[in-house]
Amino acid sequence: MYYYAPTTEQKNYLRAQLSNAVNKLVSHQYGAEVLEFVYCRSNETEQKELVLSFYGNYFLLMKETRDETG
Repeated sequence: MYYYAPTTEQKNYLRAQLSNAVNKLVSHQYGAEVLEFVYCRSNETEQKELVLSFYGNYFLLMKETRDETG
């Protein structure tokens, strides 16, 4: 579906749905392949969003702390 989505809005919607379930998809055989497919075809900002959704709130907290200290 992601490959054949004609508009960027549809691709953004599909990516948002995937980012809600990244933790489940990583450990699933076919889900991991789909996640990798979408990740490889996303731009840098979208890739960062997928990575942040994988690590969750703890990673965001550590990132904010690192930014504040320098």
